[in-house]
Amino acid sequence: MPYQQPDGRWRVDVSLGRDPVTGKARRRTVRGKSEAEVLAQMRKLQVEADEGIVKDPSKLIVKEWCKIWIEQYTRHLAPRTKTLYEADINNYIVPCLEAYKLRALNRPMVQQFVNGIMDNPLKGKIAPKTVHNIHGTLNRLLNQAVEIDYLPVNPATSTMRHLNQRI
Repeated sequence: MPYQQPDGRWRVDVSLGRDPVTGKARRRTVRGKSEAEVLAQMRKLQVEADEGIVKDPSKLIVKEWCKIWIEQYTRHLAPRTKTLYEADINNYIVPCLEAYKLRALNRPMVQQFVNGIMDNPLKGKIAPKTVHNIHGTLNRLLNQAVEIDYLPVNPATSTMRHLNQRI
């Protein structure tokens, strides 16, 4: 349960179950100015943990985030749209960016990714519209990461200008 610290702020340690990969217990500390604020944050974390979408953002890799995004944030989409997003992720985004930590992504990395798609001799000539769509998928999944505070900014947004200049 929440307790008040000597500095007047409230704190609670939240148990979020076990990490399915490592088996280690997952815990988060929530701090706030009031007990009600801390309790609200705690409940939100517990709901997210029950839905399977809580992981320490600093440890989340791109491949894991792509899987979470497809499972949790594309449910409302038409089946064809979801299939197209999955194809972009499985064929381009994950093979190139899978091992990077989500928080390590930056604009130069995303620009290099886009350039690599356009210049990849193994995949042949890829239509500019296809490159644009792949970038759009990456941009959408990173926007969602920003919305839920997994990323401070979307590193794919400014690369769109450079992409449009090359297309």
